[in-house]
Amino acid sequence: LGVGLALIIGGAVVHWANSAPPVVLPVIGELKTWQLAFLVVSLPGPLLALLLLPMREPVRHEKARAVTGNPASFRVFMRERALVFWLLAMGFSLIGVSIAAYLSWAPAFMMRVHGWSIARVGAVYGGILLVFSTSGILMGGWWVDRLAAKGFKDAVLKVAVAGSALALPFAIGAPFAPTGESAMAVIAVMSFAFGLSQGLPAAAFQVVAPNRVRARVIALYLLVGNIIAFTVGPTGVALISDYWLRDPAKIGIAIGVLSAFVVPLGVLALVLVRKPFLAAQEAEAAA
Repeated sequence: LGVGLALIIGGAVVHWANSAPPVVLPVIGELKTWQLAFLVVSLPGPLLALLLLPMREPVRHEKARAVTGNPASFRVFMRERALVFWLLAMGFSLIGVSIAAYLSWAPAFMMRVHGWSIARVGAVYGGILLVFSTSGILMGGWWVDRLAAKGFKDAVLKVAVAGSALALPFAIGAPFAPTGESAMAVIAVMSFAFGLSQGLPAAAFQVVAPNRVRARVIALYLLVGNIIAFTVGPTGVALISDYWLRDPAKIGIAIGVLSAFVVPLGVLALVLVRKPFLAAQEAEAAA
């Protein structure tokens, strides 16, 4: 929801800022259009942060225990279940590279190739993320629950692999769509398919980590995942476009090329983690 609204509101703000009179701030000086847009959309942040003040830490009901017989610790978990952690982290992170690439460069692709305005891109692509990504995330959770109820202990992995494999041809094909409308239609299907796996990393890590270290395990994954996705994704597309394709109008093709490389690697990591994932899950259930 946040990413979709960011594109919708951000596109409208940039459209407004392009026609707004120059804004000059003390010390900082005159703001460029993109700087003004960042400033305007960030204004609600401090106000929303105040809403967190009355929130309290929930009461813990599950007793803290160990991964083995030793006192539970993050260090023990990372030593004993390093393989399952890193395969899960790399699998979801590499799939996230393609998602981050589209989030970062789809607006430029639509403007350069199909001549769309920033406001139109923000409204349409933001709407797609609101509807299709959100519904994909909800559907992914529902699908995992259905499979788990049937006894599939690797339900999270099955849905993540299926969703990512389904998204791959659309991630590669979107830049080759003949019109802007058809490109957005392909991106909509891709967003739904990627959405199937986007809500699952936390669920995957929670079933292999003791209660006492889950927050740190998921925090480490988010650190690794965001660094990989939002470094390799945007930068990889830029490098492919600048140094291989050498054409700003082929930025969409660069997204497709990067997706064709990273998504299969991510899926492979999730396939390889199945055995250690099931072993760790069984160990947690037994403990």
